[in-house]
Amino acid sequence: MLSTLLLVALLAADVPPTAGGAPATPAPAVAPAKPKTDEMVCHNEKDLGSNLPHRVCRRQSEIDARAEAERANVQQMQNAPH
Repeated sequence: MLSTLLLVALLAADVPPTAGGAPATPAPAVAPAKPKTDEMVCHNEKDLGSNLPHRVCRRQSEIDARAEAERANVQQMQNAPH
């Protein structure tokens, strides 16, 4: 167990190999991280007729699309002739 943790720690440290005498090549430049615009959002929901909530996770873009569709549906029903 301890040897496994030590191995994982060494691999995570990304130590360049020293065996063989070859100089380590420089790492390529890392591109700047993109802003997280479509992150996962989780919340608890209750089903109709149930008091037990369950966890629901969706991407922010899915939440926005659903809200827009529901808004358009309500707008259409309000503008419908009676």
